[in-house]
Parts: sequence; C-alpha cells; structure tokens
Amino acid sequence: MPESIIKQAISELKIKYKKRLFDPFITLWAFLSQVLDSDKTCHNALSKIVAHLAGEEVEISSTDTSAYCQARARLPEKLL
Repeated sequence: MPESIIKQAISELKIKYKKRLFDPFITLWAFLSQVLDSDKTCHNALSKIVAHLAGEEVEISSTDTSAYCQARARLPEKLL
C-alpha cells in the first residue's frame, strides 16, 4: 500500500501521533504484512521492520517485540 494512501487516511481521520520509531506508517505496514504472511508472529513482523529501516540506515537496538506490539495496539480501528 502506498504511503500516500496511509497519509491521506491519517489526515482525513484526524489521527494525532507522536514521531516515534514505530509511527503509524511503519506500524500499519508491518501489521498488514503480519496478517498476510504465513508466519504471523510479532517477531517476524519486527524482522521486516528492522530490514526495512536498515535500508534507511536506522538502527533498532533491540529485537524485543513489545514496542511494536504497543504501537500496533495504538493504531485506531478506523485506520484499519
């Protein structure tokens, strides 16, 4: 899903968020990937985030999935 569609949805729904590592764009992308993948674990979703962000030279210091799971829980249902 293009980032522009996610940005438009966030804008239209007037969703407020803080700039974090797991912002709504990254979190929604990872969540959709997690749902569609045969390996539906949070660890697998986090691995995809780490790989994606490594390409942007952003380092994640931990492979603990709790921050991703918390970010996923913060996604408003309307966005899904």
